[in-house]
Amino acid sequence: MTFSQRMGLKPVRTMIRRESADVALRNFLWNGLSIHYFGEFEEYIEQTKQTTNILLKRIWVLHY
Repeated sequence: MTFSQRMGLKPVRTMIRRESADVALRNFLWNGLSIHYFGEFEEYIEQTKQTTNILLKRIWVLHY
């Protein structure tokens, strides 16, 4: 609950939906995934790009 909701300046979201998620919930979930899950793979992805570039250059030079 935000400060403005606690002070009564903004209405509190009280409706619970089972079928779909509202925009605020989707943003919250996506931000959590981005921070805690996708952040773990940034270093791996960078290493994979470097390895792939080296491999492709070697194939090009040695084979073609």
